[in-house]
Amino acid sequence: MLAPPHAGAYTYALRTEIVELLQDFTQEPPVLRLVLRVRLSDGPSDRTLATREIALREPMRAKAPQAGVMAANEAMAQALRELATFVLRETP
Repeated sequence: MLAPPHAGAYTYALRTEIVELLQDFTQEPPVLRLVLRVRLSDGPSDRTLATREIALREPMRAKAPQAGVMAANEAMAQALRELATFVLRETP
């Protein structure tokens, strides 16, 4: 049985889903693809205020595991910046 991460009162909820996290070696240079789906809702009513899909492609510097990790870190940093902008823009 899973418990929610927070059971107290809240004003807004942000739900995130990783739709795609993929290292694509079929092109040169290889790229990391990251797609997130986010939903911002009003906490008490769970009414959707806004949704967004954030899709990023980050080039990998080499065909190696460490290069994939570095590309994933860069893509996630960019996704978090876009997510912060989205939340600030969409909250009243």
